[in-house]
Amino acid sequence: MRGVLAVVSDITVQARAMEKIMHARSEAQQANRAKDELLAVLGHELRNPLEMVAPLTLAMAFAAPEVPAPASAPPSKETKAQGQRILVVDDNPDVADLLGELLEMMGHTVRIAHDGPEALEAAPPFAPTLVLVDIGLPMMDGYEVARRLRERGVTAPLVAITGYGQARDRERAREAGFAEHLVKPVRPELLERVIHDLAP
Repeated sequence: MRGVLAVVSDITVQARAMEKIMHARSEAQQANRAKDELLAVLGHELRNPLEMVAPLTLAMAFAAPEVPAPASAPPSKETKAQGQRILVVDDNPDVADLLGELLEMMGHTVRIAHDGPEALEAAPPFAPTLVLVDIGLPMMDGYEVARRLRERGVTAPLVAITGYGQARDRERAREAGFAEHLVKPVRPELLERVIHDLAP
């Protein structure tokens, strides 16, 4: 009987020892897996450092205390010059479209008219802050367009854009109320300067 008990006891001891060994092996495997996962993550982060910075930056942004915004300064003339409402009056569709695209690239809102009557109809609802007028228009020339725009209460500066560049042409443009007289083809930098100078 004692021999049987001894054998049972020995088997029990061996079983417990084996259980401890298996438990230790399992913990070691888990530790190795955790280490491998950590190294993989670190390796990825080192190859892609911005992925580490972005979440941290986002967290800092949300955690940062709110700071009252400084009182906004009145818009400068440079800011105003970038958001004009410009009416382009030119009977050449290609020229008008190209000029309109250039002005939109500068940040302006553009309305195009291809003759005098169309310009007179478009101006009041559009309320332009600047009007670019071709002098050689059909039906009524640019000088007549300028006069009638003033009669309709349009006070925006008028800029003549024309192929006529003689001294008499410039004088006549001034007499008709044009603030500037530009000769085609107009250089973009010159046009931008004129728009800046005439900004309200």
